[in-house]
Amino acid sequence: MFVVVLFAGASFTGKAQDNQIVNNARHNMVTDRSLMRVIAPFSEDIRNDILLATRYPDILEKLAGIRERASSGFQQVIRDYPQKKQNWFYELSPYPDLMHRLAAMQPKASKSELAAMLPDNSPELKDAAWKLYRHHHNDLAAVDNLNVEARQSFQDMIMLLNPEAQNAFRPRLT
Repeated sequence: MFVVVLFAGASFTGKAQDNQIVNNARHNMVTDRSLMRVIAPFSEDIRNDILLATRYPDILEKLAGIRERASSGFQQVIRDYPQKKQNWFYELSPYPDLMHRLAAMQPKASKSELAAMLPDNSPELKDAAWKLYRHHHNDLAAVDNLNVEARQSFQDMIMLLNPEAQNAFRPRLT
């Protein structure tokens, strides 16, 4: 989950900038109130994680950069495919572990072996996984490499934070 928070900076020199300081303070109050309204429906644990994460705007900015690079790389890999084949990649994208296993496998597995690995039996997922594995393995591996690089960059970035902050940045699976 990426949290976007606007932080306004102010210079404390010069009389002409007093209005800017007041406006920035008002903006921050509105942003704080807006943030509270947005996170209110979540559980207390999630709200606390979001609020803790907002204490690290530099990390949030770097996370946005990681996401942007991964997204851009993904788009470059699939851009020349027709819509139907692009949808195969989107069908697999919620399952990065499956994508990783498929990318790491030798391209000689049978359709039934591959089907046994799937987290659900939806025909769309089965079709997408098979066709990408069988006919577009190199691009499947390229997308997997983007995922692996993004995860590693994320881990490297939060590694220096205290454990509570690290947990605030990690996705919740429940």
